[in-house]
Amino acid sequence: MKTTPIALASLVLLAAAGCQPCTCPATAPAPVVLPPPPPPAGQPAQPAPAQPAQPAPAGPVRITNEAAVTRLMAGAVPRQIYDAGVTGDVLLDVTLNADGTVQSVTDVEATNETFRAPALRIARSIRFSPPAATGTTVRVRMSFSRRSEVELVEP
Repeated sequence: MKTTPIALASLVLLAAAGCQPCTCPATAPAPVVLPPPPPPAGQPAQPAPAQPAQPAPAGPVRITNEAAVTRLMAGAVPRQIYDAGVTGDVLLDVTLNADGTVQSVTDVEATNETFRAPALRIARSIRFSPPAATGTTVRVRMSFSRRSEVELVEP
């Protein structure tokens, strides 16, 4: 048995009192756990544990896959339609899920009926930045031409 100065002093006191040290685990004294010592003078104390980061508040909604959507728009109708100079805009109201995916699409207006069905189909593949709340509705303009564009507009 390895003896520390404190254990040795305890044995001496026990022997002086006429007692035998007990080695039974059930009656052995519980170990004493001391708090860590304070930092030396002039040194800062340990910083408090960091609080978990709060999610950043949602900013304005934006389209995150615009290039992919315009490619879909360019291939949505036969090239001959664009070659003939036919163009059109479709306004859609798009309701969003919390993760920015499309929950539902409602057509509002189309300047040319040729583009209404392709716009409704393609709108389901648009991805948005997460909105402030599920069920947020944004208005989207899809402009079909040789240089198709998709953009958010004010309702």
